[in-house]
Amino acid sequence: MATTLSLEQILERIAEMKQETSEKDEVIRDQQMQIEELESKIEELDAHCRDLENKIVELNDKSRQAEELLERLSQVLG
Repeated sequence: MATTLSLEQILERIAEMKQETSEKDEVIRDQQMQIEELESKIEELDAHCRDLENKIVELNDKSRQAEELLERLSQVLG
């Protein structure tokens, strides 16, 4: 049993498919925006982590300097 579609049915189906495609494109655009926002947040967090790592290095250096000064002071006073 062969099903034949009228021209109107074909045009309706084409319109439906265009609408479905448009909706899918909108979903893809929304998802792409979300991905870009997440990438931006990740980049910000990565930069923040690098800053914290630099501060840790600086604090370690200052701690080592303080220990050296304490040792010298202890030797001078001892």
